[in-house]
Amino acid sequence: MEQFGMAAVTILVGVFGCVTFFYLSNLLLDRIYPATGPRAGANINTANRIRPWLFLLPALLLLMVYLVYPVFVSVYLSFMDATGENFVGADNYIWLVNDGKFRESMVNNLLWLVFVPAASTFFGLVAAAVTDRIRWGNFAKAMIFMPMAPAATSWLAFSVARFSKRSEKQTEKMRPVSRCTLRTSASSSSVITPGLSTMTSLP
Repeated sequence: MEQFGMAAVTILVGVFGCVTFFYLSNLLLDRIYPATGPRAGANINTANRIRPWLFLLPALLLLMVYLVYPVFVSVYLSFMDATGENFVGADNYIWLVNDGKFRESMVNNLLWLVFVPAASTFFGLVAAAVTDRIRWGNFAKAMIFMPMAPAATSWLAFSVARFSKRSEKQTEKMRPVSRCTLRTSASSSSVITPGLSTMTSLP
């Protein structure tokens, strides 16, 4: 319920924010280029050229923040080590090319990109050509395409459930098996960790 409320608030803020932005930006544009006076015609033409960019500006800003900026940051970090502080050059790419799983995934992706769109387009054209020649073509199309929506929904639900279980397992692995109590000795200034045979002296 809390997530639903946050989603509803986000949608309302986004919608009213866009409406407010469009209203105020158009009002400002009309003030800068008024449709009256000796330059009315030139002002109207100039305002009409600028107005579409006002509608595109929010989307362009979001694309810059969520798509363009992460791409440049990712490229920059690819030349750094795991901490993101030390420059390692092309070492990450060399390791990636020499990794067998990466090469296998690239081959699988290429096969998917080449064969799946071609096969789906071919069978879609065949289905369209066949169903257009029969009387009950609309029913046949419905029988062909109806299972796709439940299949996509089921695949999405299965993926979300599988990801959630995997995340829970990883979280469980990260938790310590037993909680150790730290005891500080005031005389020796040392920390003793039960279950371990080592003693670390504090500075």
